[in-house]
Amino acid sequence: MPSILKPFFSLTLLTSSGLALAGGPLVLEGPAGNTPVSYQNPTIIINVESGKLGSRSNAAANALMQQAFDLWNNVSTSTINLRIDTTQINLDININNFEQYLPSLDETVLNADDNLNPLVYDDTGKIIDAYFGPGQSDFTIGFAASIYTLGASRFTEGYAVINGKDLQLDNDPIIADIKLKLLIAHETGHFFGLDHSQVNINNAENDFGLPQVCSTSTASSYPVMYPFVCRNVESLHADDISALSELYPASNVN
Repeated sequence: MPSILKPFFSLTLLTSSGLALAGGPLVLEGPAGNTPVSYQNPTIIINVESGKLGSRSNAAANALMQQAFDLWNNVSTSTINLRIDTTQINLDININNFEQYLPSLDETVLNADDNLNPLVYDDTGKIIDAYFGPGQSDFTIGFAASIYTLGASRFTEGYAVINGKDLQLDNDPIIADIKLKLLIAHETGHFFGLDHSQVNINNAENDFGLPQVCSTSTASSYPVMYPFVCRNVESLHADDISALSELYPASNVN
């Protein structure tokens, strides 16, 4: 029976573990229940809709997505290859038609057999609010997931939704753009099967007191797959590279 995942990244505080473990697979399944689930073909086609992303045109949004994807694509020890397709979804996916491409809100229809991995630009945030509740788009950059069958070790199809609202990630527009790319890369990591990294986690960090989130290590020391938006360098952390290379290893990986 199909099962669905909805890992998503929120700009509010997320629950994290205190164990000193690195990143790893998001799902353990397979016949014995302990196989890291991944895509059989590491060349994954992402089918982009034709709408805009907030103030960005469709072309500008696609370029931003490809830059985020290339953070993963350029890892020489991995076979992952995320490619954008603009030919299969020739319309704007919005609040009126999203359930034709994404799982229905009650998850009775998964749309897992349409040969599409839709990337939805939620221009106004209404789709995110429909899934997670009114006002959640004010705090959520987006969400991504892939669908698998219980007992199987491969994902069948996946999807991603990116928020078009300006969430004011930083006062510096250059840093804000970098953080947005890293957030998209984070969601993409969930899409193809990575869990949160636990490198440099300090459970004393919180949004309201001291130490504050992202303050117990230098920004560049936090992985992209860290549970919070901390990294400010447009690159992957060594832990991200290790986790990716284990899930989708190139032939040169021992």
